[in-house]
Amino acid sequence: MTPSASSAVREDPPQGTNPEPVDPHYLRDITALGDTLEIRARKAIWSKSRIKLVDRGVRIDSRLYERLMQFKLQPAIEECLEIADAVSVEDLRRETIRLLESDSGYACLREPAANPKAVLSVMGQVPIDSGLAVRMTVMRERRPAMYAHAVGVAALAVCLAGKAGIAGDRLRRAAAAGIYHDIGEMHVDPQLLEPVRALDENERRHIYTHPLTAYFVLQEHDCCSGGVADAVLEHHERIDGSGYPRGIRGDELGKPGRLLALAEMSAAFFAPKLASGALQRMRVVLRLNHRRLDAALTDMLIDVVQKVAPNQAAPEPADSAAVIAKSGAIRAVVEDWRQLHAAGGEDSAAFHWAAERMRDLERALHEAGLGILDADALAGVIGQDAVACRELAAAVREFGWLLQEVVNGVYRDPAVVPGERLARWASMTRQKIAA
Repeated sequence: MTPSASSAVREDPPQGTNPEPVDPHYLRDITALGDTLEIRARKAIWSKSRIKLVDRGVRIDSRLYERLMQFKLQPAIEECLEIADAVSVEDLRRETIRLLESDSGYACLREPAANPKAVLSVMGQVPIDSGLAVRMTVMRERRPAMYAHAVGVAALAVCLAGKAGIAGDRLRRAAAAGIYHDIGEMHVDPQLLEPVRALDENERRHIYTHPLTAYFVLQEHDCCSGGVADAVLEHHERIDGSGYPRGIRGDELGKPGRLLALAEMSAAFFAPKLASGALQRMRVVLRLNHRRLDAALTDMLIDVVQKVAPNQAAPEPADSAAVIAKSGAIRAVVEDWRQLHAAGGEDSAAFHWAAERMRDLERALHEAGLGILDADALAGVIGQDAVACRELAAAVREFGWLLQEVVNGVYRDPAVVPGERLARWASMTRQKIAA
């Protein structure tokens, strides 16, 4: 029979597979890529209702998008495809070399303390089967920044794991978790991932699901056994329980998940290009988040970046007036919270969650010296010390993000509606932090 994309011949589809709905964003990336890169069906694509949608050998491109979107597919579409120039372990290794040789923060992984030969060796052993190769190829071609980020996080994870004494298969699993940690984001509308996009609560909850999506995808791949999926599921969790998607804490968060969480958070300071003072700012941010991250691993990472940070170009001076204004806004938000809490607050899960987060944030605020200095005292400190001004600028920026995370967390569970006073505090916090 001549291969046809419109064949409705009913044959027995593959058995033992779980049909999943096709995500429109992921499917659009696949079919659009087929317009520029040869993608063919290596076996027939079936619907859950036992309709053959695409014959073996048919080229996949954007003309098939609407047809495929009408059905749940069995098995997952990437299991049915073969793609030209698919991502391989050698491609991952080459991308790692490119990052290490770039003028990004990943240059610190060239230092002997980071054991670059070991990092490259492990990156060349990441387990990848045909289905995951398709996913990573779509990522590389359609979302190149996400691909570079994945490789960078994996390289950081391998470096940290090696310094923590992890070896063998556990080291390869750490690399795999880094490579695959964001495949769930391929099912998220790309517009929601734009850094300048203001998200509503429903959009934010959609993003919060991406670790779960990745977890379920990786559960179907034998090459990712041994805890890879679990680490990916936990890469946005935090030791203090402030993370997502499950809000687990302490010992509930496994070592691989802790390692990946630190690598993922830190990667933002490394790429795509090493901004002036980026690694110094990273040290400040890591110190402020020490209650949320694995302390021993954090110290190891800071030790690695110390080797390259002194050689960075001198950072631009921070705007002392802006630092003072932002620190004042943060203190005002904290004072608003204290008044709300003193008034008795609300007996709700959202309020108790926010209370715990704000308690930890206030403690960190005092440890950073921002909770005890008024505007005049702060001006005196940073007016005479440019280094202190830069560090405090990084601190207030991070506190702004941490407060925003508290506000986001108040609305994270759609089944828990915050009370009127908590909702008002959250709204006022957003306004003050954005000002």
